[in-house]
Amino acid sequence: MNLQEQPAGVYRIQSLGQDVTAAFSSRLYDNSKRHEFLAALSLRPENLVMVKQVHGDTVLVADKPDPVFFDTPADGLITKTPRLILGIRTADCVPVFFWDAAGKVAGIAHAGWKGVKAGILDQMLKVFKTRFGSPTANMQVALGPSIRKCCYEVGNEFLGYFPGFYFGKNASHGYLDLAGSIKSRLLKKGIASSQIQDSGLCTVCENKKFFSYRVEHQTRERMLNVICISPEH
Repeated sequence: MNLQEQPAGVYRIQSLGQDVTAAFSSRLYDNSKRHEFLAALSLRPENLVMVKQVHGDTVLVADKPDPVFFDTPADGLITKTPRLILGIRTADCVPVFFWDAAGKVAGIAHAGWKGVKAGILDQMLKVFKTRFGSPTANMQVALGPSIRKCCYEVGNEFLGYFPGFYFGKNASHGYLDLAGSIKSRLLKKGIASSQIQDSGLCTVCENKKFFSYRVEHQTRERMLNVICISPEH
């Protein structure tokens, strides 16, 4: 993934092209500094849309910054409206950015293990196709920082939830490669590996840079992940 940190703590995903702004914050921008993070990206805070994340598979389509979204349970957002900012908060879960360059449609998903298991990725691709005609094969996808298989210790029930991506430590515990599972599911849907970019950043290993729900004892702080379609010139 082509990442640019400019200014410090503002990570821009260059891989998706110039027609869309996709970025995530570091811990330099805590919950009280979201407006500053957006300003650093030259985005207007009043255009931000976020939802009440619940680790499910509900995906909403947004065309304006309606405050009702903030209290609506969902874990995915999609838009075709330029300047509208779609945002999700993460502190170990995987932020997944979606971009249909041909159709100029953008989306973002909050993909924790519960949401991935419930089908949030399938639902995102379904809404892209049914609402906007975006072919799955055209999608460009990027994965932001999250807890990785080096640090994501889970119980052995995850062997059944994510076969092939659970690595046993002992009889009762192992490690989950959630990002790997996400990439595998996208590949099986027909998205080429060259169109799936991964930051490779671990929120536990890189805890000095990013918030981690596990490491920081259920912290309420979150990184803000955003995607916004650039206006046509």
